[in-house]
Amino acid sequence: MDKFLSLLQEGEKKEGNQQLEEALSAFQEAADLYRGDFLPEDVYAEWAGSRREELRRKYLGLLFKTARIYEDRGAVRKAISSYEKAAKFDPLSEEANRRLMILYTNMGKHDEALHVYKTYKKLLRENLDAEPDELTRSLYKKIQNP
Repeated sequence: MDKFLSLLQEGEKKEGNQQLEEALSAFQEAADLYRGDFLPEDVYAEWAGSRREELRRKYLGLLFKTARIYEDRGAVRKAISSYEKAAKFDPLSEEANRRLMILYTNMGKHDEALHVYKTYKKLLRENLDAEPDELTRSLYKKIQNP
């Protein structure tokens, strides 16, 4: 995981210096190194749990950074791919699902955007007995009635 964190830090530095190609390269290399939860067999070890959560947050953040860079550059399909990875990694991520809805809608893929919403809404109900927030619901209504 040290190499993962080193590449993430390198990518963030490059991003801060507006060296976006280099940042994307470092982020991609870091993402490729992430193989899932840290010490998943040590579910009761507190030290491993906090490290596991830290690495999960960093990986998810990396996916969002990558998606935003692609989105800002107009590489919509690559942005969608990154947001899809984020939504798969954390299916309850409202931000990932909302960004997918927006990008699909902007591409004219309303059915896919609506599918993202319905899947997300179902997962929220099943896992948290909750509903999407107001912003996500209003986006859904807007997609339904363009």
